[in-house]
Parts: sequence; C-alpha cells; structure tokens
Amino acid sequence: MVKNAPSVEEIMGKLIEFIGDKPIVAHNARFDYGFIQNYSNYSFTKNKLIDTVKIGRILYPNLENYKLATLAKHIGIEEDGFHRAEFDCECCARVYVEYLDRLQVG
Repeated sequence: MVKNAPSVEEIMGKLIEFIGDKPIVAHNARFDYGFIQNYSNYSFTKNKLIDTVKIGRILYPNLENYKLATLAKHIGIEEDGFHRAEFDCECCARVYVEYLDRLQVG
C-alpha cells in the first residue's frame, strides 16, 4: 500500500501545517505523537494530546480490551477496515465525539 506513497519527508510539512495548534486525537496517542515528533523534528508542545484508549476506558470500563476494533464494534462500527488510516481516523473521531456528547449530558 505504501509502495507508491510519498515519503514521510515529503508530507510532514503538510501534516504540521494541518495540525497547527489544534488538539491531536489518536488511539494510543503516545505512539502516534512519538512518531510524528520523531520524523518531524517539530515541537508539538502547544497541542493537547487526546488518547481514545483512555477515553474508552472511561466510557466503557468493562470491555475485554481497548483495541480500536473492540471500541468501534462496541459503538456500532462493524466495517472491516482497521489499520487503514482513514478508517482508523473515523473510528477515533466517533469515540471522541461520543465522549464529548456524554460530557455535555452528564
């Protein structure tokens, strides 16, 4: 899948520009944060880091595990597209939005 994709060096500038000073939401966020930090040599200290693993543990304390696929299935995402960037981002977003919705109600 990545054979003909642009290199990290080619796209990192666009990613940094896209992120700006917005929060970074990711599943197992420290891993993704470490990756972009390592490959960009850019400081994201102004960005809040939001981890959907931690959110999942708060929302659903009795799940068997907090893998993205487990959380997605629990919230009704049944598709088979895990470990594909766009699909994983959508799952993270839905977990995060559900968390925000519950905070507003509670």
